[in-house]
Amino acid sequence: MRLIDAEPIEQALFKQADKSLAKNPYANARVCAFRRAFELVMDAPTIESLPSGAPPNGPLTLEQLREMDGQPVWVELIGIKRPSAWYLLNLRDKEAVNKRGGFVSLIYYGDTWLAYRRRPEEGTV
Repeated sequence: MRLIDAEPIEQALFKQADKSLAKNPYANARVCAFRRAFELVMDAPTIESLPSGAPPNGPLTLEQLREMDGQPVWVELIGIKRPSAWYLLNLRDKEAVNKRGGFVSLIYYGDTWLAYRRRPEEGTV
């Protein structure tokens, strides 16, 4: 299970639900059902901290990357003035691709970019 801070997601989803309801008042039943379902999820027990067995969040090795084909990784670019972002690993093409179509090649891993399992804490990279 991926650990996330769900509060910003909740706010964004509710804002979108309210916009949807304003455009189509007949969607009220769906929007209410959605909100109730999300509230049930939010009321579920939460994990306050990472379990002691959680993998460390240092830069991944090439071997670790090879085991994560098709999974998202946080990419920090080295010496390139583009923001860091989530990328999906595509080992068949030996690259990782972000949602805007940008990509990084595995050939340059460690030289121009590093990948992490989770977004690193502020100031740790």
